[in-house]
Amino acid sequence: MLIATISLVKLLQSRSIRAIIAALDFKFTAGRLKRNYFYFKATESLRSPFTHRLILSQNHKPSQLHDLFFKHGSDKGAPNDQTNHTYADLYYVLFNLSRHSIKRVFECGIGTNNLEIKSNMGENGIPGASLRAWRDYFPKAEIFGADIDRQILFSEDRIKTFHVDQTDLKSIENMWQIISLEEFDIIIDDGLHTFDAGISLFEASFSKLREGGIYVIEDIQPEDKFRFYGYFNERPFRTHMVDLHRPNALLSDNSVIIIWK
Repeated sequence: MLIATISLVKLLQSRSIRAIIAALDFKFTAGRLKRNYFYFKATESLRSPFTHRLILSQNHKPSQLHDLFFKHGSDKGAPNDQTNHTYADLYYVLFNLSRHSIKRVFECGIGTNNLEIKSNMGENGIPGASLRAWRDYFPKAEIFGADIDRQILFSEDRIKTFHVDQTDLKSIENMWQIISLEEFDIIIDDGLHTFDAGISLFEASFSKLREGGIYVIEDIQPEDKFRFYGYFNERPFRTHMVDLHRPNALLSDNSVIIIWK
């Protein structure tokens, strides 16, 4: 039995077998097996002081923020939709009591539907969906957005958008020079969803947040949690990582990092 077990482990560790499993995973589950593997590996082994798991009921009454995200076509949260993220629940808790005093909101990642661009929303994605939801939810706020896809930039009532490459420090600095404003109440990174891109935007943008403001990095990939923990654990920021778990929803990246200033 021991010899058979060792042989099986060695077989599973071989590159050819891993390649076959990856191919089958991609063909039959669209990569879900790999995502769930990283999710469980990260959540089971990560034991950091700033990690919390929030379990959300499927029967809770949807908030106004749920309805707005659904109305405008954002994947941040929609009632009874197991394919969407559940950020609406978290944002309702964070912002509901102050929604009428919020003056400036910035979000990186407008939601490109260009399939050639990484972290796109798919061909049916609606650019600017979450920006419009924020505008409706915060009635006194100016909403600013930025994206690497110049083709989806737009301007509407209380919404302005700008070009940015969040992997390029000069591009981020240039964007802030053009915006030419400080003291943002909320900054949200819903852009490229990689550790390097997230830290690049954070380091160039956190200073734009007002004292007491909130910075959120969305869609933390399970394989990046250790790197984010290592980064923030070495710096004097008040930080929490939140895993939003919803029963029967296979959302391996339904996690955010919240940084208070």
